[in-house]
Formats: sequence, structure tokens, C-alpha cells
Amino acid sequence: MSNSFISQIEGIMKIWNTYLPFNDMLLTVTMVNTNYISLYSGQRISFAGPLVGEPVTSQTLKYSRVINKSENIQVLQEFVVKRFVNYFGLNINSVFSENGNINLPNRLYF
Repeated sequence: MSNSFISQIEGIMKIWNTYLPFNDMLLTVTMVNTNYISLYSGQRISFAGPLVGEPVTSQTLKYSRVINKSENIQVLQEFVVKRFVNYFGLNINSVFSENGNINLPNRLYF
């Protein structure tokens, strides 16, 4: 999920900066067919098995935000990934590690 959002945002920002003249736009990110879907965090809890988020009870997840052409792309990617990770009851403090890898989410609620 994270890699898909990150690459799609990079693509749209490249198109915007290359071909489109306006400074602001509404970015809308949508995931469909999410009813009863859970997000696997990529982590295992030693005794309990894999760490999985809560099942989503909505058919569609959407996040919209007005963005500016000069906005930092990495900050924008962080906002989007964090929002969608939270939809599944998980939390990610920082999407990117110091070496540029994507961090794994943890539980949102204990």
C-alpha cells in the first residue's frame, strides 16, 4: 500500500511540475473495495502471530487535501500514508526511516 501511494504521488507531482501551470490543486486519494479488509503491518508478535490492523467497515476510504506546487513531496507522502494506515487501526510515527526505507506500522490503540 505505502509503495503504491508514494510512487503515485511522485508521478502526479512530476506531471504537475512539468505540464500544469496552476499553483494549487485538490489531491484526492481513494482506496476501493476495502469493506472487511485488514492491513498486515509486516511485523510478527512473538506469541500472537502477525500484527494485523482492525477490519475496515467502509467500502471506500478517501483522503482529500488542497496542496501547493511548492509543497515538499516527502511531507505529502507522509500525510497520505499515515492517514491510510490509521484507517486500519495502526499507527506509523514516521513513514521514512533515516536511510530512506519505509517504516512498519504499530498498533494505534493498546
